[in-house]
Amino acid sequence: MFSVIIPYYKKRQYIERCIDSVLNQTFRDFEIILVDDGSDDDIARLCNEKYGDRVKLISQENQGVSAARNTGISATIHDYIAFLDADDYWNPYYLEYNNKVITKEGDIKIIGSNYTRNKEDLNKSGSLQYNLIEDYFSGQLLKSTLFFTSATIVSKAFFNENTGFNSQLKRGEDLDVWFRAVASGGKVLYIANKLVYYSDEDILQATQTAGNIENSLLYHYNF
Repeated sequence: MFSVIIPYYKKRQYIERCIDSVLNQTFRDFEIILVDDGSDDDIARLCNEKYGDRVKLISQENQGVSAARNTGISATIHDYIAFLDADDYWNPYYLEYNNKVITKEGDIKIIGSNYTRNKEDLNKSGSLQYNLIEDYFSGQLLKSTLFFTSATIVSKAFFNENTGFNSQLKRGEDLDVWFRAVASGGKVLYIANKLVYYSDEDILQATQTAGNIENSLLYHYNF
């Protein structure tokens, strides 16, 4: 059902929490693909000793998060791809709720879920609440992009027919994929329940690095 892709680069203090949150899911039909993007730490030993064949580890030279995600996508075996960053983690019902939406709605191209920076919020998932987004570009996008990497699931059919993450982009590379997935057709859904913890604990995380405007999605679309 779900292929979970976790790009990994020097997040050793968070990665066990991340992987454990997937292994603790109430919905069990998934695989975990961890892509080590040249971390040069003990991640291979951790996977071998603690997780064994429950985690598929792929190691590559450092090429950046987009290349790591693309490597993971190419190794997937399931119909839906769930992305999760190494310092974030999921509520135990994350995959179960997404599976319920997919089963009920069908023909889904992309699903987003609500997230939180407050760990206590993940203990209050409540009954499933979701919406079909019918006017994403003409209405919803003006309010919020909705999609956050660790809380987004995309049909593998999209990646079978389209390019993945643009490794030339250092800012907005995830939004580039989400926008193209929405535009490609199929249903767009959003789960209102807060099911993902978005970490701001790592002061070196990529989202806090400005980078060059030439490598941003905004520049890519406007120049």
